Amino acid sequence: MSSHFLVRVGMLCLIAALLNTAHGQAVRTPDQENRMKSQTLEDKAAIKELLDRFSILADQKQPWKQVELFTKTAVLESYRRTASGGEKGQRTSRLEGPQQIGEAFENFLKNFETVYHFNGQSIAQIDGDKATGISYCTVNLVSNANGRRTMTTFGVHYNDEFVRENGQWLFSKRTSIFDWETRQELP
Repeated sequence: MSSHFLVRVGMLCLIAALLNTAHGQAVRTPDQENRMKSQTLEDKAAIKELLDRFSILADQKQPWKQVELFTKTAVLESYRRTASGGEKGQRTSRLEGPQQIGEAFENFLKNFETVYHFNGQSIAQIDGDKATGISYCTVNLVSNANGRRTMTTFGVHYNDEFVRENGQWLFSKRTSIFDWETRQELP
């Protein structure tokens, strides 16, 4: 074989490889596309379950179980929207790591006889083993002070960052923004 022939074969292989790529990524077969779509749907379902589990554990007043839904280096920030507080409002807390988060949850939840979350719409953007998302929630908190039962209702939205560790999605950062609140006395 001549070297000229080998150069031509090499060029043909290069052209074939270039034709099989789009924007620098290999063209996927329909089977590969279906597997990717299936994985994305599974990831989004797992993240939605994480959001719901967080709320259910709060309603059941199990703060240390909630902590298990966070990475060891997680950050939790809370903001309360005010008329002059800017885009997020005024920051009310910043917690880092399981111990701070667990203690804060425990101290907060013990103030209420009933905690009731209603989760609403949520979206997540998956990028490998990381994801970001936003979700909305209404939280009812019933307290009993001096024989008077009061329900405080918050409208909250969360900006979340997630990480998949050991096959499980966890919160790596959760920003809670308390958009509004109402208070009423209960019979």
